[in-house]
Amino acid sequence: MSIFDSLLEPTFILNGNKEIVYLNEPGALLIGMTTRKIKREKLNWVSAFTFSESLKLFEDLQNIQESLAYQEVTFTSCQGVTGRVQITCQRVHTSEEPLWLVYMRDVTLEETLQRKYRKEIEQKENYILKLEQAQNQLEDYSRNLEQKVIERTRELAEINQNLKALVDSLGQGFFIFNKEGKILNIASNACLQIFGQDPKGSMIWDILKLDNKEKINFQKWMTTLFLEMLPFEDLAPLGPQGLKNDEGRRVDLKYFPLINDEQSLGGVVVVATDITELIKAQNEAKKEKSTVQLILKLTREEKHFKMFYQDAKSLMQQLQLETLKNEIDKESALRVLHTLKGGASSFSLLELSESCHEGEEFIINGDQAIESFKKSVTKIQDNWLRFEEEYAYFIDKFANEKLVDSLTLSEKEIYLFRERLILEKKIDLIRSFDELFLFQEIGLFLQNLNITWLESAQLLNKQVQNIEWQGDKEKVWIKPYKDLFATFIHVIRNAADHGVESPEQRLNLGKSVKGSLKIKIIKNNEKLKILFSDDGQGIDVSKLKNKIESKGKSTKGLSDVDIMQFVFDSNLSTKDEVSQLSGRGVGMDAVKHHVLLLGGNIRVESQKNKGTDLIIEVPFLRPSSELLLAQSA
Repeated sequence: MSIFDSLLEPTFILNGNKEIVYLNEPGALLIGMTTRKIKREKLNWVSAFTFSESLKLFEDLQNIQESLAYQEVTFTSCQGVTGRVQITCQRVHTSEEPLWLVYMRDVTLEETLQRKYRKEIEQKENYILKLEQAQNQLEDYSRNLEQKVIERTRELAEINQNLKALVDSLGQGFFIFNKEGKILNIASNACLQIFGQDPKGSMIWDILKLDNKEKINFQKWMTTLFLEMLPFEDLAPLGPQGLKNDEGRRVDLKYFPLINDEQSLGGVVVVATDITELIKAQNEAKKEKSTVQLILKLTREEKHFKMFYQDAKSLMQQLQLETLKNEIDKESALRVLHTLKGGASSFSLLELSESCHEGEEFIINGDQAIESFKKSVTKIQDNWLRFEEEYAYFIDKFANEKLVDSLTLSEKEIYLFRERLILEKKIDLIRSFDELFLFQEIGLFLQNLNITWLESAQLLNKQVQNIEWQGDKEKVWIKPYKDLFATFIHVIRNAADHGVESPEQRLNLGKSVKGSLKIKIIKNNEKLKILFSDDGQGIDVSKLKNKIESKGKSTKGLSDVDIMQFVFDSNLSTKDEVSQLSGRGVGMDAVKHHVLLLGGNIRVESQKNKGTDLIIEVPFLRPSSELLLAQSA
C-alpha cells in the first residue's frame, strides 16, 4: 500500500466492514486526524465522513468489482473539515482479504475557479446580448457604423483580455496539446516561469524535457488516451506526474480531458503547479516532528543516549581514520556507517542518518570511492557538530563522563564489604568485588532496543508487542561488551523488517496480529549466551540460496542450516531494495564481527512461518586479579 504514500490526492483502502485499513497523508489531512490515530481507533468510513448526497457506491461495497464513475459531493469529516470532492471506488484484487480503493479528488478550489469562470462567461453572454440588440438597431447606427464596430470590437477584446488575465492570475502553468503531441496556441504566462519558455507550438515532450525512453513511453500513453480505450480518469495517473525544472523547483502535473463537438477527446489540458513550497513545508513538518521526538528521548532516556553519544564519537573517529588511507576497507567502513546510522535513526537524528546512508551509497556505487567517501565523512561530521551546537544544553551535562567507570554505592554496601575484606582474604572476594563494584545489569544497556523495535515496526506498517525479556537482570562487566551491544540494533531492525509479517499475512497464517520478539540472557562462569527469538516468517532458504549463488559462491552439498549461516556474510541481503532499515547486507556482518573479536560464536536457526532464533555465545569476561588488587591498594 505504500505506493500511494507519494500521492497528493486523498487515498483510502477499506475492508469489507468499511474500516479504513490504510490512508495516505492527504487522506488524514482531509479527515483532520493523524494516520496513526485513525488506524489505532480502526475508524470506519461511515463515521469518518458525512456527505451531502447518498453515495450508492458504498451501499453495497461487496458488489463493486470494477472502477466506478466519479461522483461529486460535498462532505464534512468527523473533525469538522468541509469541502467538495470527486470520489470513486474500485475493488483491489488480492489473494487475501478483499479490499476497496477509494480515491478522492479535492475540487473545492476547482469549484471556486468554475464560479469565477461562470461569472466571466455570464459577462461575455451579456455583451453578446448587447450585440444582438445592436444588430436590431442597425439602421439607427448606419451613419456611425464604423465607430460602433470599433467600440464593440474593443469591448470584446477587453472581455477576452479579462479571461486571459484570469487564467494567468492563477499562477499555474496551463496549456493544451492535441493527439500529435503539439501544444496549441493557448498557454498561461506562468508557463514561462515554470518551464522556462513559451510552450505554444512546441511538442509536449520537449517542454517536459523527456529523454528518449521517457518520450517513447509518453507517446504510447498519449496514443492510448486519444484512442479512448479506457476512461480518461483511469489513464491520466499513468502520465508524468511531476518534474524538476531548470531551477530545481518541483512541479506537479495534472491532466484533464477537452471534449470536442463530436463528444470525443479533442485535446488534453495540462495544469502545472509549482509545489516546491508545499514539499518544503512537509519536510519542515517532518523535521519538527523528529526534533520533538529527539528532545523527548534525550530527557526520558538519558542513560541510553549517553551510550549512543560516546559510541558515535568513537565511530566517527574510525571513519576519520579510514579517510587517511589510500584505499577504503569497504567492509569495515560499511559496518561503522551502518551502526552509526542505526543509532542516529533510533534517536530521530534524521540528517545524520541520511548522511550515513549517502556514505554507504558512495562506498558501494561511487566511481571515485575514496574522494566521495571523504566528502560523505565531512558531511557526517558537519551534521554531528551542528547537532552538538543545537543540543549543547543536554550534551554538556555528560559529554566528559564515563558511563561505566563511576558507580553509586550506599554506605551500607561499602561498610559491609569492608567488614568482609577484614575477615577474609582479598583474593577470595574478587568475585564479590566484581559483582558489587564493576558489574551492571545487562538490561540497563539493552532496554532501549524496545524503542527501536516499536519504531521500526511502525515505519513498516507492522504491529508488534513489547520485547519480552528473560535474564536482563544478570550482571556482567559491561566494558568489553559495549561494542557488541551497540550492534544489536541491527538484529532488532532485521527482525522487524525480515522477520515479522504484515498484520494481514499474520492473520492468514493464524497468528496473533502483533509480532513478538524475545531476548533471553543466560550467564555462567564461562559463557554469556544471548538468544533473540522472533515468531515471524523465518528465513527463505531458497531465496537466500539464489542470492548466494548470484554472488558467485557455490552451495553444492550444503544443508539448509549451513545455507542459513550466510546471513552473516558481508554485502549479502535477501532484500531486493535498499532502505533506511535494511538491504545492505551489513548489519548482521557487524554483529558477527564483534562476536568473533570477543572469541565467541554466532549462529542462526529458523523454521518457515514459525520464526527465527539468533544465538550468540561469548566468553564471560572478568577483569584480571592483578587489576582488582591494584584498584584496592
